This record gives sequence, structure tokens and C-alpha cells, in this order.
Amino acid sequence: MHIRKATKDDVPAISALILSLAHHFTLQPNGAGAQEFLLSLQPSGIGRYVDADPFDYCIGTVDAQIAGVVAVRAKTHLFHLFVAEPFQRRGLAKALWLRAKSLHEQASVPDAMTVNATPFALPFYEHVGFRATGPRVETRGIAFVPMVWVQGCAAATPVQSAADYLENAMTCGFIPAATVGTLMGLNAPVPASTL
Repeated sequence: MHIRKATKDDVPAISALILSLAHHFTLQPNGAGAQEFLLSLQPSGIGRYVDADPFDYCIGTVDAQIAGVVAVRAKTHLFHLFVAEPFQRRGLAKALWLRAKSLHEQASVPDAMTVNATPFALPFYEHVGFRATGPRVETRGIAFVPMVWVQGCAAATPVQSAADYLENAMTCGFIPAATVGTLMGLNAPVPASTL
């Protein structure tokens, strides 16, 4: 995949790509109730963002076809990250995320990177180190989970020990420290019969 800065010429394809995935973030498969949001994803809506400050839009292409898009607002909010269905599960989302992450890191902004993740994409975002900052939100016909990226966090891999998995989960905020201690037997209650 080749990643490059998006241009106005890419707007119709970016819009079509995102709208083709709308069923993953609308509450109703037909988009009922989300008309206002879906209008913002039409070419006229996307066109207002592509060249505007504070947005950075990039596209990923495979054989000259737009396969994915990533957009960052003010170097601190992952505004869009979508990969066309034929290209999913090939590492494109991760490559686009790494581009967004590099924009954030190069800007040396003190704010954390945030995203309003679709429920469909939660496993991906958790895998690259995001954690939920609140419950699922349902509004204006769409659903999302607010998340923040915690530098240095990533999902545990199957080869990690249980202790490593729990430590990573605690560090990244996926599991409270007290729960980790209990699971590892570090703060287990003393049985009453031994008192």
C-alpha cells in the first residue's frame, strides 16, 4: 500500500469508501436517524475538511485504488480511519494508524490522541493501544466509544505470560490495579479461620 496526502480530487472516492462502511457505525443498518451525520460524509462535507486546517487527510492506495483513509484533527484526534472491506485484515488500518500517530508525535503536542471508535473497530483500537474513556454513546443515529491512545500500550500477544498480560492491561488502564493484584494473589483477603 502507498500512503499519500489526500487532495480535492480524492474527495468523491473518500466519501464513497466511508459511506460504504456506514452500517458499522449507524444504529440502524439503513442509516435511519443518522441522516445529518451521513450528510457530513457526502463529497461536499468531506471536501470542506480535506484542505482545511486543522485537518490532515491521507489515503492509502493499492494498485492505484483508494483502499483506506485516515484523517487527524489538530494532530490530537483521529477523525477518520476507514479501510474498504476488500482490503481489510491486511494491515492497512495499522499502516494508516501509524501515519496518524507519526503526525501526532511530530507535532509534539501535549494532548493525548483521541478517537470516537465504532463498536466494530474496538478490537483494532485496543490492539494498537487505545483505551475507552467512557461508555458506548448512542446519539443522532450513530454509536461510538470515546477512547484515548496511551503511548506504549498494545494488546497482549498469545506468547505473553499471564503476569505480563496483566501488567500491560493495568498500565494501559484496561484493568484496575486492585483487580490485577487480586488476580495475581498479591492482595488476596486473609481467610477468617486464620485470624
